[in-house]
Amino acid sequence: MQALPDKKSIETQVQSAYLTELLESVPDISDALEAFLSNINHTAAAEGNKMDLFGDTDKFPDVKECKEVPLIITFYVFVVILFPFYVVANKSNQN
Repeated sequence: MQALPDKKSIETQVQSAYLTELLESVPDISDALEAFLSNINHTAAAEGNKMDLFGDTDKFPDVKECKEVPLIITFYVFVVILFPFYVVANKSNQN
């Protein structure tokens, strides 16, 4: 990924004052963008697999939390909804 030209290059290569001001005011985000893109699982992206789109979810806590929600729901369904029926069925089988 190529970074924006430095200030000296902008001053010597761009003649428009407006364009020069615009280019100088844009922050260089190439390092941050490169770090972000390096965490994308390109295979998952190509397959449309949104659950595995981010390789290292420790760097993205909100994504990690969203990935854990289905597990929490599954646990809740088992413990709160299904487990009481299991207990009742086992008690009636023991009698």
